[in-house]
Amino acid sequence: MTEVSADPAPSQEAALSRLTLVRLGGAIRNFATSEVGTRAATRALFEAVVDIGADGTWTHTPTKEETR
Repeated sequence: MTEVSADPAPSQEAALSRLTLVRLGGAIRNFATSEVGTRAATRALFEAVVDIGADGTWTHTPTKEETR
């Protein structure tokens, strides 16, 4: 019978994923608190509202009548 032991050390892939998420979070935080962060967030929110307001969805799917 083979004994299986749990490896307490995280795998390289899992560590890379956590490191990537930590770096991404830091980059977003730095950008959000920068001089242009507020303007960029406002612009992104405006774009999302306009996109939803245009046809009620995030993306526009043409109907059969529109594709003719």
